[in-house]
Amino acid sequence: MTEKPSFRIFNEDFRSKHREHHKRFFHSFQNRFKKEFNENFNLEILKSERLRSVLILLVLVFIVILILLNKFYFMKGNSDDVMGKGDILFKISLTLGFFFLYECIVISLLYHFYKKKKTLPYPARLMNAGAEVLLPSLIIYFFSGGMEIRDALNSPPTYGYFIFIILSTLRLDFFLSVYTGFMVALQYSIILYTIKQSMPVATEYDFLMYYEKALIYILAGFFAGMVGYQTKKIILKTLDLVEEKNEITKIFGAHVSPEVVNKLLESNLSLDSETKYVCILFLDIRNFTRFSESRSPEEVVRYLNLVFNFMIEKINQNNGIINKFLGDGFMAVFGAPLGDGKECRNAIQAVKEIFKELKQFNLEYPQFKTKIGVGIHSGEAVTGNIGSELRKEYTIIGDVVNTASRLEQLNKKFESEIILSESVKNKLESEEDFHSLGEIEIRGKVQPMKIFTIPGEPA
Repeated sequence: MTEKPSFRIFNEDFRSKHREHHKRFFHSFQNRFKKEFNENFNLEILKSERLRSVLILLVLVFIVILILLNKFYFMKGNSDDVMGKGDILFKISLTLGFFFLYECIVISLLYHFYKKKKTLPYPARLMNAGAEVLLPSLIIYFFSGGMEIRDALNSPPTYGYFIFIILSTLRLDFFLSVYTGFMVALQYSIILYTIKQSMPVATEYDFLMYYEKALIYILAGFFAGMVGYQTKKIILKTLDLVEEKNEITKIFGAHVSPEVVNKLLESNLSLDSETKYVCILFLDIRNFTRFSESRSPEEVVRYLNLVFNFMIEKINQNNGIINKFLGDGFMAVFGAPLGDGKECRNAIQAVKEIFKELKQFNLEYPQFKTKIGVGIHSGEAVTGNIGSELRKEYTIIGDVVNTASRLEQLNKKFESEIILSESVKNKLESEEDFHSLGEIEIRGKVQPMKIFTIPGEPA
């Protein structure tokens, strides 16, 4: 009785220290991961920016094709077409040539930064966003000198603004998209103001419609920014979920079922140390040493994979997890990290299904005729992540683990297949075919234990 309070104090102190260590480890891991992710993500955005510039080059080529069709096909023989007035064609051609060269330089610059694994400075990205939308602005301004003002303000370049706003989503930056929409509206408004000075007063009211159009450009930039922001948010959230899932799988091993991983994610369960009621199952392959001595390592590994394959499947299907592999056996736990109140029943059901599959296995592979022994015990244990920042493992600590291992070893003495403790028997229905093996002294325990056996599927 005098030892219980001190053990309780030690246990609480251990759990408190481990919880703090786990938090420090998690935050350290999270910060390193976020830093590495941000670096790689920014590099991917550079690739996205290059794609955007390539698409702009294609737009420029498309504009040139339209101009040529307009000049030499649709308006052939019309000397008064707009392209022939005031050297407008020359000005537009010069502008297109300049922007084509500009985008080539931008693409080269982005490729250079990508190769150096550096991100493009934000002021440079702002300057580029504002400079690119100058193209439709200049073309609209040139048009205004050779056609009706209304026609110039409703010409195709005014809709070309939307191409640049839409392409801004590839930057995955909310502010840059809003900035692009604002720069489009500003440049369009400047053109309106410049043209308005030469218009009669009677027609000034017409310009209200075009200023409203400028507001639409700002809204378009805002919505493009929202699309880019939400896309980036979804990518980050999905990546966080995948990383969390990978971390859980890494902690519990590659043989944790997807269902268990999904339940852990849904429950948002802490993996700090805590006391839980669990049922521990130890399984051992009989005469494995003699078997492996007469076979090659490759054949031994193939055999273990064949046997463990269906055993692990049955453990997973009954809400258990494989906590440790022990060469020729394993330790499974039911009730941690998640419990359903049926830990002992799940363990017994898993064992019965394993013996049933084992019978079929021995029929299919007579050269690998296999016998196993199983020990099952239940009780409270300390569960949680144990280890350092370099290596952590989800561990079950307590007398229940040692006792289950000792019960499995007693199968050799009693020539049985399954031995379970009284605590497990008391959790099961009375119709089970229990056979008492009496009270047995278990190594490491002061008081003798009542143990029982139930038949497995005959092999």
